Amino acid sequence: QLKPIHWSVGCETALAEAELEYKDISSPSIFVNFPVAKESVKQLIELGLVEGSEAESSKVCLMIWTTTPWTLTANLGVAVHPHLDYKAISYEKNGEKFVSILVTERIDTIVQAGGLEAGQYSVSKSAAKGSELEGLWYLHPFVEKNPTDKDAYKVILAEYVTTEDGTGLVHIAPGHGLEDYMSGQKYDLAIYSPVLDNGCYDDTVPKWLRGKSVLEVDPVINNNLREKGLLFAEGEIVHSYPHCWRSKGPVIFRATEQWFISVDNELPGIGKSLRQLALERVKSVKWIPAWGQKRIEGMLESRPDWCISRQRSWGLPIPVFVNSAAQSLLTKESVLAVAKRIAEKGSNCWFTDSPRELLGEDFDLPDGFIFDDLEKEENIIDVWFESGCSWYSVCVKEAGWPVPVDLYLEGSDQHRGW
Repeated sequence: QLKPIHWSVGCETALAEAELEYKDISSPSIFVNFPVAKESVKQLIELGLVEGSEAESSKVCLMIWTTTPWTLTANLGVAVHPHLDYKAISYEKNGEKFVSILVTERIDTIVQAGGLEAGQYSVSKSAAKGSELEGLWYLHPFVEKNPTDKDAYKVILAEYVTTEDGTGLVHIAPGHGLEDYMSGQKYDLAIYSPVLDNGCYDDTVPKWLRGKSVLEVDPVINNNLREKGLLFAEGEIVHSYPHCWRSKGPVIFRATEQWFISVDNELPGIGKSLRQLALERVKSVKWIPAWGQKRIEGMLESRPDWCISRQRSWGLPIPVFVNSAAQSLLTKESVLAVAKRIAEKGSNCWFTDSPRELLGEDFDLPDGFIFDDLEKEENIIDVWFESGCSWYSVCVKEAGWPVPVDLYLEGSDQHRGW
């Protein structure tokens, strides 16, 4: 599934929630004006947010806020809350006149961040609900042409937009955030991520950004916005940010093809999801100390789908075969066939044997698959998956001990690990 996941630039692999370490870092905090397309300015005039004379003499914009300027390159939409009130502020900055749309509740804070004093700006008398702004077109601040084959650069609606910070308008990059991804699915936006495994931009971005590391490019983007007159305000913010447990470097959210274990899909023949089953089992265990139960329940209640694939050249292989039509062969029968082969020859046989040898000459392939057209999956399984089930393999399958076990000893860190 192509979906944004935590990506370690240092290790060039996907990471699960359990592999993240959080540290306080300082990030840029910028307010950016996205120019409204001419055909949509008329809509703002009709809503009473913009005067006709203002539209002729000023640059009409949507103002967004972000702490990750590098993700602006992948921007495909701007989200507003359907029920919040939005107004326009008119002002002059660096010799140019602007009219910027933002949420009413944040106006005082935002003008202060931009260094505007009383008398240096005016606020529209009329307000519009976010739902009335849906469908407005805007221009990307520095990308001249939509890099995808789908519609982009429109205002969309999202319930998660808040007034706690920012401008009430959220820049949406479906390839670089989970909420962005969900909004992109709803509005049929492309899952666009112009970032390579090493954390550098690919050649779909403007030439002045190609090959640059997203971990170092923020000042370059900020400078471009400043030169264009679209940077309303800038500063820094200290916040908790995820880092890779192995490389210790910051991670990014990046859309890549990965394998996931769904925690909310109903399991066939059971009628419940994996999350529901896990939460039920928690109640059947006696936890010492007792607070451990609340902690594990909290982890299970909020945990997203488990990304179990890793981009490494060692480890336990994911027993999947893919044909030239990008169809995946993953059945109970195929997994058992590979498991039998590995039990006989060891896990290295996945890397040395052909699909025919791994599955067996007599294996009954499903329709659409032939041996000569099969390629082996190159990713490996998350090592925490192995660790989490190792006890079962040793104690139950090998020693024949009964389940459930009487006692399981773990450190507190494993509340998030297993």
